[in-house]
Formats: sequence, C-alpha cells, structure tokens
Amino acid sequence: VFLQKGSSFRYSCEYSYQKECTWSLNNNEPCSLKDLKITNKCFTWLHTRENGSFCNLLITHFDPTIHVGRWRCSNGSEIELLEVIHPNVKLFGLMDVYENIVREFTCIVSGGAPKPIKVQWIMKSSLQYGAETLLKDVQLIQNVSSTQIQLLGKESLNGQSLICRTTQMDHRGAQITYDDTKVIRVEKSLSQARSSNFQIKSRYPDGIRGRTVTLVLAKDKMSTFTCLTSSPWHVCQWKSPISKEPCGIFNSDVPRDCRKLWNIKESKDLNASPNTWVVSKRTTQENSCSISGLITTAHEGIWNCEMQSKPYGQNDQYFHDQQYFKIKTIKTP
Repeated sequence: VFLQKGSSFRYSCEYSYQKECTWSLNNNEPCSLKDLKITNKCFTWLHTRENGSFCNLLITHFDPTIHVGRWRCSNGSEIELLEVIHPNVKLFGLMDVYENIVREFTCIVSGGAPKPIKVQWIMKSSLQYGAETLLKDVQLIQNVSSTQIQLLGKESLNGQSLICRTTQMDHRGAQITYDDTKVIRVEKSLSQARSSNFQIKSRYPDGIRGRTVTLVLAKDKMSTFTCLTSSPWHVCQWKSPISKEPCGIFNSDVPRDCRKLWNIKESKDLNASPNTWVVSKRTTQENSCSISGLITTAHEGIWNCEMQSKPYGQNDQYFHDQQYFKIKTIKTP
C-alpha cells in the first residue's frame, strides 16, 4: 500500500478474545492495547477493537521515517506500507518556436512508486490562475518512459505554459500529479528569420568586419570583451590563447566561470585580483554577450567570439557568426 507523507491510514484484521490485539512493525516488539495505558511508544499507530471482532491499525499522520515497512497483526495477517515517490519528469525541446513551423517536444518519465499510470500534455494560459487545456492523454505501459507532442507555432501560444503531467494513484484511488513546465516563446516566421541575416553587428574591441583588430592592454588589469548580434542568440562561445576549448553559455544560462575548462590556476598571492574569466549575458544591452577577466601575458594572442542564432525548422538549423581580435600587453622597460 502506497501512502503520501502526512496522510491517514486505517487497516483491520480479525480479532478473537483468545488472542491479544497487537500490531508489530518489521518483526519488532508488538504493541498491544494495554501498552497504550502505560506508555506512549504505540501512540503513532493507535489500535482499537470494534465490537470485539476487529483489531485496527490506525495511522493518523503517515511518517515515512517511522511507518514504512511490513506490519503484522496478532492473527498472522500482514500488510506492507510504502511511501509514494514522485517520478522524475523532464520536458525537452527548445521553447522558442517560429510562427507556422511545427516543433516537437518530448517528455521523459523515470522512476516513481507506484508507477505512473498516464502522462498528460497540457497548455496553460499565461493569465494568473489561467485555465488549463488538455492537449493529449497518454496511458503509460510497461517499459515506455517517453512521449512526444507536436505544436504548430502561432502567436496565441506566446507566453503560455506547456505542461507535462504524470499521474499516480494512492491507496484510496486518489490521483497524485507531478509536473514539469516550460514557457513557450513565439518568434517571427522562418522566412523573416532567414532574411534577418543573423550576424555580429558590433563588438569590443571595435574593428572592421572580417579583419582581426589588435588591442594593447596593461597587464594585471580587468578587461571585458563583448559581441552584439543583430537578432537574439542561442549560444555564445569565447576562445582564448590559453586553451583549445571554447568557453560559452546558452542564452538562458547563468554566467559561467571558465577556470576549470581553461585550467586556470589560482594565484598564491592573497592580495592579487581573482585569476578567472566569466562568460555572461549582458542584461543592460539586448542580444549581447561578454567575457570578463584579468589580463596577463598568457592571454596574448588571437581571441574570437562565436555566436549562434536560435534554431529554426524541423532539423533545428541555425545561423552562426564569429569575429576575431588580437591581444597584446604593454611591455615595460
């Protein structure tokens, strides 16, 4: 029997006067009616007689740390109590959709006890306490853990929430639901996206497009480099002379520290500035991405930023653009 934390539960076994009414958990010392009068050790599973014929197990507030296990009545009958475990529910798919383009979303369900019996795809209005509309109802069968839905991008979907909802059943037959939710953003049409000619329209260090500009900087000073695109970007990556691996973020990510990826060692000087480089989305300037860090002689050489547009079409195609610049440090006599 599966129980939710905090729920109540009652179970009866037949009782006869020849045997004392007792319940034991996991073969521990049984509790009897007389114990209730002299100790509180049985209080959480209070049991009583009904008309002299039943011995009741009554749990008023199910606590998994106390009540999970196999219960045994004095007449030998047993019942096992288990905690309801929510499944892992994950909704996959780029939530940026284009008008008049079909995009597919996948919901993967794993784990859970008892096993979920169904998955529902639901669309919820962006309004507060918005109404929910059932899009698809999928009965889960053995070894099936994922389900898909396709949506046609249209303006009315903008800002609405796509929900993947699983349903389990408890001991009373009541439904237990668990969700993963994503907000849909509708972009302009594919033809407009193609004509927008996604590119890096400005940058720092400044320079003529297609040429590698050289910037001379003082050592041990913090610097920030920036790329700004003509339309919303999906991926921003920066590459420096200290590593072959680019360090980047998705548009929805929090800032990323590149120290581990670029194998940057901390300075032993406690008074020195932090020796790190961080990639971040600039909230003060739309469609921009920057990298900031401490300039040393190790950073001399060619840098580049690569920007990728938001995917479009069934095959998640994208545009990309990159620009290069060179860093030199001031040489002291």
